[in-house]
Amino acid sequence: MFRFLKDESGSIIKLFVNQLGMTIFGLLMSFATVSNKTLLLVSSAFSCLFYFFLLYTAAWEIGARDKVKVDGGRAPKTPQKGFLLSLFANAPTIIIALLTILAYALASRFSLLWAAGAARALNFANHLLNGMYVGFTSMIKNELLRIAAFIALPLPAVLVTGIGYRFGSENFRLLPSSKSKQ
Repeated sequence: MFRFLKDESGSIIKLFVNQLGMTIFGLLMSFATVSNKTLLLVSSAFSCLFYFFLLYTAAWEIGARDKVKVDGGRAPKTPQKGFLLSLFANAPTIIIALLTILAYALASRFSLLWAAGAARALNFANHLLNGMYVGFTSMIKNELLRIAAFIALPLPAVLVTGIGYRFGSENFRLLPSSKSKQ
């Protein structure tokens, strides 16, 4: 596993940087539309779709690059690699969401003031890492459900990245290439 992290750290960082960039974009879109719930949902949907597009294209390129190595006999075929890359890129998000739930549970069960403060700070970090989803998460009124949703939010990204990698490694395009022969 450490070998995988070492070999693929550039790809993982690229996917994480995409997440950070889209979180800023999503937060800006949300701030601009926060007064209208419908617009907030539309802006979140647009941010998510754009995020998924960026993930898909990045993963497709990684898969296509790996296809050359596999075809040349320099690397084994690893169809699950896109899913793993995305899981590692989303690891900070998942860990912070789990820590938020733990802090929230400690604060509510044992009335620990420090845990309540930690839960609020971690919840803020959740929103910072998932800005593209703010419109959706703001519609969840139950705080514990909203915090739990942050664990599930990376799943579509993992799925899109896995599919993008798989399609790239098979040289399958959803849309024709602009470089294709006329």
